[in-house]
Amino acid sequence: MGIFKGSIQDIYIHWLVLLLGIGVLLSGIAIFTSCRSFASFFNLPYTKNQALNKIYKQYFRYHSIYWIVFLNLLLVHLMVTITHVRLPANGAPFNTSHLFVFYSSIINFALVLTIFFSCRTMVSMFNFFRSKSLLNNRIYKKFYKYHVFYWLILAISIVTHIVFGMIHALNT
Repeated sequence: MGIFKGSIQDIYIHWLVLLLGIGVLLSGIAIFTSCRSFASFFNLPYTKNQALNKIYKQYFRYHSIYWIVFLNLLLVHLMVTITHVRLPANGAPFNTSHLFVFYSSIINFALVLTIFFSCRTMVSMFNFFRSKSLLNNRIYKKFYKYHVFYWLILAISIVTHIVFGMIHALNT
């Protein structure tokens, strides 16, 4: 298996990239499951089950913290990966899987920014600097309206990234 091949430094870096990727995935799941869109889908904020409602509200309370952890892990994951693996080069072994990992990461990053800026929690942060709420803005409402769909597209892109990342890591 490629993740166990190479110098001690290569093995260390591969495992570091993998562990950072797992951290990014888990913090991304924390963001998604604490998202109001996710909660509304399961009717959590309005459930008659008081215990479940209380648990969700405590979990949601840290939604902004999950974003901070996620963005920091993502940045470190990106820096370590690009520093070690470099950008895809023509003729390199398993170039196709490397290209899929690279391009899906660019798509993932764009989608993460889209989700971040369409997040209602982040709107309150922006409202701090503006006199009018963004939620009263017609254009922003249209942008926010598709928040759940941005998550769906991101999920598909993340699966692609993980599958081809593992193919690349195990074969190089």
